[in-house]
Amino acid sequence: MMQLRIRGEISGEITHTESGEIVFRVVRPGDVSDIKADLDKGLAKISHIYVNNWGALNMLHSFTGVRRTDPTLHQNWWATGMWRFSMDALSAGLVFMVLSGIFIWIRRAQQRRSGMLALALGILALAGFLSIGA
Repeated sequence: MMQLRIRGEISGEITHTESGEIVFRVVRPGDVSDIKADLDKGLAKISHIYVNNWGALNMLHSFTGVRRTDPTLHQNWWATGMWRFSMDALSAGLVFMVLSGIFIWIRRAQQRRSGMLALALGILALAGFLSIGA
């Protein structure tokens, strides 16, 4: 990958063909590269699949660099580690923000009506997002 200047995560298995080629796929948001490398001849064939901005955004929401079904795969691209860490930190921060907001809301009896309105609007927004994604 370094010789070919390809960055990303190896997706799936690296296979060795009978003719001595190595075949693997490298994925990063917005770009998928299929590589067939013949080490004996020093040649490689690279096929790129590019996706538009919506496809890249979709990949960012599901891209982890590893598969839960294959424990032998490990991250090999630093950007994936940073992405996973930032998404975990953001999720933990949002959970803390919601739980602390509920705690504060319960302690303030005079603001329960406005809190109920905000909660109802939040549930409606969530239902809207879930219906769009389905």
